[in-house]
Amino acid sequence: MRHMKTPLSNLARPLLSVMLLSVAAASFAAPVGYSVNSDSSNIANEDSLYEINLETGDVTLIAPLSPVKLDVEGLAFDPDGTLYAIDDQIPTLFTLNPANAQVGNEALITGLPSTGDNDFGMTFGCDGTLYVTSVTQRALYRMNLSGVATLIGSLGVNISAIAAYGVPTQLYGLGNGLDRDGQTDAPNLYSIDTATGAASLIGPLGSAADPYTEAGLDFDQGGLLWAVTDRRLPDDLPSQSMQVDPQTGTASGKKILQEIGFESLAIAPPAGCDLTVTPPDDVITPPDDVPPPSGTVRGVPGLNPIGLAIASLLLLITGLLAARRL
Repeated sequence: MRHMKTPLSNLARPLLSVMLLSVAAASFAAPVGYSVNSDSSNIANEDSLYEINLETGDVTLIAPLSPVKLDVEGLAFDPDGTLYAIDDQIPTLFTLNPANAQVGNEALITGLPSTGDNDFGMTFGCDGTLYVTSVTQRALYRMNLSGVATLIGSLGVNISAIAAYGVPTQLYGLGNGLDRDGQTDAPNLYSIDTATGAASLIGPLGSAADPYTEAGLDFDQGGLLWAVTDRRLPDDLPSQSMQVDPQTGTASGKKILQEIGFESLAIAPPAGCDLTVTPPDDVITPPDDVPPPSGTVRGVPGLNPIGLAIASLLLLITGLLAARRL
């Protein structure tokens, strides 16, 4: 018997099309990162937390950190989605609320110099290990959440930004662009051995990255690697954001951020945790046959909360349509 169209089916067909388009848009929403303007005096000389649209370069002030911090050098999300930060003025590890910049649990750092100038980089691996770099020591450390740092080994290069990917952890580091005398330092991407700390050159950022001092680095959940660069010295220039190809080190898609002093970046909890990565024997570049990271997204990125809500509603409507046909 031929079924008559019902008002529900008349309504649901165009609605399904709209919902499918909405899911697609939500799935590929521009990644948002967080950074602290640790080298800017725009707001009463206080470090402030900003939200950055990494595709457009638009920045939104969230708030000055409270209680006040004066030299936040690193940001990273742990596997549970808690945002951690490191202050270099009085070396301290603490949690940070990304909604209002409120400082949470604090721990004084031990096992590292307490005189500043560490220019910390930090990132969490999928297993919850917190890796920290110090430019003063030119070394890689493992740190617990009580602030106790344990030396892994020498980096052999000035690296102030690191990012982790996959299982086992592939660790990447971005070298400082200029040294303290304003001379070219190491504006390159490196792979870092998590057992020894040794850094191996992947490649230079190239001409797409303007001169900078320090940087922030992190992966988004789709496997893209992003960087922000601090260009305060020597001319108080606004920071920049860009993508970095983990296989070549080449930067692309540079954006001017209209704020000075970004040298940290946190986008999301550790990426690639559902993937098994086979590290190469001689770490120069990751082999071509491993899962992301890469210069382009491979696979399907996860939905953000809006996308999940839309997808749930879409499934409900599809179920109602199926029921009406029975």
